[in-house]
Amino acid sequence: SPQQRSVQEDWDADQSWNYARETFTHSANYAQDKDVLLCMEPLSDNQTNFINTPSQAVEMIHQVNSPNFRLILDVSEESKIFDLVYSTSPYFSFIDLCNIYFYLRLS
Repeated sequence: SPQQRSVQEDWDADQSWNYARETFTHSANYAQDKDVLLCMEPLSDNQTNFINTPSQAVEMIHQVNSPNFRLILDVSEESKIFDLVYSTSPYFSFIDLCNIYFYLRLS
């Protein structure tokens, strides 16, 4: 549930970030021992108030610093799709391009 990762009104945002980072770090280390990949998906702000953008997710991925903690990029209506894919491609392990229609000219 996206609401399970929301920062509550009376919680400190920095402490919540640090707690999440510690939890993800321990989980990623455990996952690495089991050859499992964990992925962070940024969700829209109408679903949760924690990690809403790819750049926020990439920042968490940098801080966790584990090859087993990666990005799920779900793009549904992104006008700058190529820039977004290019800038996050080193971090994602899965990309969902739902409802994206574009024309690719090969010549």
